[in-house]
Parts: sequence; C-alpha cells; structure tokens
Amino acid sequence: MAELPKDLSVQQVEFWEHYYQSKVTSLGTGHAQPAFKTFLESANAVPPGKIAALGCGTGHDCILIFQSWFYRDGFDFAPSAVAAVKVKFEKTGILNERGFVVQKDIFDLNDFNGQFDYVSRAHLFLCESIL
Repeated sequence: MAELPKDLSVQQVEFWEHYYQSKVTSLGTGHAQPAFKTFLESANAVPPGKIAALGCGTGHDCILIFQSWFYRDGFDFAPSAVAAVKVKFEKTGILNERGFVVQKDIFDLNDFNGQFDYVSRAHLFLCESIL
C-alpha cells in the first residue's frame, strides 16, 4: 500500500485522488455502512428529503439512501470516486433522476446554500439542514 504524500492537504483534490487510487482508504468498503442502514430502518430515521452527501466516496451509502426514498446529491474531491458513483447510479437507473454527483471541494459549497433538507458526511454523520 502506498503512503500518502506528506505535502498534500485534505483540502486538495490530489490528496483524495491519491487516497482512492492507492487503495489506502477503507472508505470504499463495497457496501453501505451497517450503522447507517440500521438508522434508516429505525423509528428514529428522519423523514425522506433531499440530502447532500459530503465526501460520498464510491457511493454505497448513496444507493442505500436512494432506496430509502431520499434524493441524493453526492460531492467528492476525487474524480475517481465521482466516476465510481456515476457508474453505480447509472446501473440503478437514478443517475441525474434522483441521484446526482459532483466533483467539488466539499468545503466550498456556497452555490448550494438552502438546497438540502439534510447533510450527511462519510460514516454516519447526519444532521438537519445546515446548508
């Protein structure tokens, strides 16, 4: 496994692209996070709405949320992660219908203010509308 270059910042596309290309990450687990699935199926689940997925990775949580009747906009720094999500969305028939994905700096989403009911961040961080 290749080490991440020390001179890159998490706010740089190159950092995240290297992360995915070198398989350093465990974020692309091949399935949705079990805790996320449990939450969405529980009595505490939030009502369906439009969710911004920050750092959507390879999209497994995105697919799970789509199946739970949410609209999903995924944002990730890494072009390869965005490409992987687009393939998954296309295979499930939601690409540009209920599921959208954008390669973008997740720390600069001012263009999207007020467009979401919820925001999720990698590994089960879910909160009411902060954008």
